[in-house]
Amino acid sequence: MTKIILSIILSGISIFAIFYYVKPTYNEAKRTLASAAKYDQALGKAKEIQALRQSLLSQYNLFSDINRAKLNKLLPDDVDNVRLVLDIDGIAAARGIRIGSVKVQAAKDKPADSNVQTGNAVGFISAEQASSKYETLILQFSATAPYEQFKLFLRDLEYSLRIVDLTDLTITQVGSQRTSTDQNTGPSLYKFSVGIKTYWLK
Repeated sequence: MTKIILSIILSGISIFAIFYYVKPTYNEAKRTLASAAKYDQALGKAKEIQALRQSLLSQYNLFSDINRAKLNKLLPDDVDNVRLVLDIDGIAAARGIRIGSVKVQAAKDKPADSNVQTGNAVGFISAEQASSKYETLILQFSATAPYEQFKLFLRDLEYSLRIVDLTDLTITQVGSQRTSTDQNTGPSLYKFSVGIKTYWLK
């Protein structure tokens, strides 16, 4: 009889230990192992990023100083309003055009296109993710020149190193250009009101 009672008591203690100690400890161990796996995965990703960074840095160091300057002009990592205006003015001056009424303002954010894929598929990023990597700036200015001359300026601007998008263009005829004899008129003159958008990395 004593053995039966002792067996029941031991069984009860075993059940109590399983539900109140072994199982919680086991569950805690599982959570700890899961967290450790996540940390190992994050550490592996960090090592991959570090290796990629080192690889890109090595490639960047292979560029000459001239090419680095070109790359920085193509997509700078900061905005220099004065340099931007001087660059545009220099391109215009090469075609005998002077710019004026210069205004610089930050571009207003636009909502992402709902048709653009926003998932996390490999090789794709959402419009919101892409726009978070750069800032934009709107430069507005005016210029007076013959139409063909202004077309050449726009072509030069298009082929320049700096990335720009034409956002606004208003054309108004203002008269004709006088010739050197002051007897015949030259090509018609137009006033061009221009808006362009440029970019830089955050």
